[in-house]
Amino acid sequence: MARQTSFQHQLELADNLKKYLHGFQERLGAAAQHYKNECNQIGEAGMMDEVFEDFTQNYMEATIQKIADLIEQINECDIPFVEKYIEYLESNPSA
Repeated sequence: MARQTSFQHQLELADNLKKYLHGFQERLGAAAQHYKNECNQIGEAGMMDEVFEDFTQNYMEATIQKIADLIEQINECDIPFVEKYIEYLESNPSA
């Protein structure tokens, strides 16, 4: 049980979380780009222009923006929180 609460173990967990968050941001960005590419392919394949424009402007772009906002939130809030926690653990003499 001591291993679960040791500063060193907490540091490893926090570092793993930080790495995961960076990778998660990359995967979200790739998913948004893939979504955009798929929609563009459908448009190029012959979807009616009016429908394609309506969909891209009112739905796809909104979804891509929400993904971008989530990536930004992770970058501005989640990762800094984990970094501060890592700093705390590293500065503790028990670590």
